[in-house]
Amino acid sequence: MLQALAEHRERENNSRLPLSGRLPDEVQALPFWRETLAGKLTARLGAPFWQVHRPQKNERCLYISCGPSFLTDPWVEWGALFWGTDLDGAMVRAVRARAPQLNSKLFKDLQEAPPHDLDRYPEGQFDLVIAAGFSPFMPLAYSEAVIAAVRRVLKVGGGLLWEVADPDSSWFEDWSIGQIYLGLEVVAVPLADWKRALAAVGPIQAENSGELLHTFLVERA
Repeated sequence: MLQALAEHRERENNSRLPLSGRLPDEVQALPFWRETLAGKLTARLGAPFWQVHRPQKNERCLYISCGPSFLTDPWVEWGALFWGTDLDGAMVRAVRARAPQLNSKLFKDLQEAPPHDLDRYPEGQFDLVIAAGFSPFMPLAYSEAVIAAVRRVLKVGGGLLWEVADPDSSWFEDWSIGQIYLGLEVVAVPLADWKRALAAVGPIQAENSGELLHTFLVERA
């Protein structure tokens, strides 16, 4: 499943074929994908992580499955120190080439690695960990392994921002069907199960729900 997600991210980042060219007509006719292709839905699916918790100046932040975040999100405005991991090696290399030109003091590192692979980081290194873009496509047991790895590298009192897909969303079924044609299988995990899993890190301090995606802010106990 990690391999499928890595291949999907590479296709998404490098494909010149529009989304409409990768989905059959019957999927494009589903309400979710019809609204998405019309540009009416994307901004409503979930809030950017910084609307739940904004990185603070000089905080040490790790973004798991970060994509091009350092180049596209306002890290320079926040003044937060950035470390990241992602599965797409080509994207990682592109960001590593450009990010130091944008701000070499804030950009610390970006590694090609799966979400659970955090052994390179010392215990308690980070003030904030952001984890998004992978949990809907992995079994809960895998995400629990990631959560355990995050707990080790997150300092006491630090925050974890964890994004999931809500299986009770009215969009969930249509969205899941489309993901199959994009090369991914969605795993439905109820929000109550996520709350139990995240309790291994500490108490939930805040939550934010879009029309599909849900973000938890957890404080490291």
